[in-house]
Amino acid sequence: MIVGSVIVEIDEKYTPEIVSVMVLPEYRRKHIAAIMLEYTLDELNKKGKEKVWLVTPCDNDSAILMYKKLGFSIESHEKRYMKYI
Repeated sequence: MIVGSVIVEIDEKYTPEIVSVMVLPEYRRKHIAAIMLEYTLDELNKKGKEKVWLVTPCDNDSAILMYKKLGFSIESHEKRYMKYI
């Protein structure tokens, strides 16, 4: 059963970007997102990627805390978000 996913956009010319981290509501707060992200970061590192971008809303406190524990730092704050339709 798939309970979550991490989507990464990779273009060899640019720094990879984690564009989505999703976990089904009933499986949240069980460290599944952290485990998936650790695996993703390991795989990117194996491909020689030393830097990864990730964007999250500024008020997503629990996600920001998890990202900081995984070694991410805040590079900028943006007030706009993009929706793909």
